[in-house]
Amino acid sequence: MAEAQRILQKFAIPTGPVDGIWGPQTAQGMCTFRQMTGLPVSRGRITNEDLATLQKYDGWYSRLGSIPAGHNGRGTFLLVQETCQTMLYASGGTYVKVMRVSTGRSGYETPNGNFSLGRTSPGWSCSTIYPDACYNHTAGENALHPDGTGEFSQYGNMYNKRSISGAIMLHGSGSVPLYPASHGCVRVTVATSDWLYHNLDNGWNAIAISVVGSYW
Repeated sequence: MAEAQRILQKFAIPTGPVDGIWGPQTAQGMCTFRQMTGLPVSRGRITNEDLATLQKYDGWYSRLGSIPAGHNGRGTFLLVQETCQTMLYASGGTYVKVMRVSTGRSGYETPNGNFSLGRTSPGWSCSTIYPDACYNHTAGENALHPDGTGEFSQYGNMYNKRSISGAIMLHGSGSVPLYPASHGCVRVTVATSDWLYHNLDNGWNAIAISVVGSYW
């Protein structure tokens, strides 16, 4: 278990501490590794095949950015894996970043499919469907801070939102648990949202995004 956790950490796959203990964070990390390497995707415990594949990748690759990536014939994409509650970003045929997400909870499931990501609306936006969850924020580089030096709004419940499909958004949030908790959107942390803002094109249809899997 500890060896698996060490290798997952080497590849910057979220997995929690290297403590030799199986828990939800390690389950999330192993699930993501399976998605990346073509193993059967699940949050189940580590198998002999899993460990053998981990050891091969540990010997073959020095870091996340050297692992080959492809999806739907593309080398640059975002892939939301609902089984794992993570999102992969690949560019130029290799993986760049693995991010924790929280997708739609039961009854509000995030739809599977292949989409083109809409443009970024910087700062905090208030959902017209769930306005009761909106409040003033100070988190995020694009928040309008109380001293008045910020450029964008600090009021809302979605940070740096981008449309995936209709009202289903990819956005930053102050709550990104290890399980589905949204009303259908794909939540990332505010820090991850800032990273995406700085590292992805923020225009319309700039990058393909796919949603696959199921948490249940």
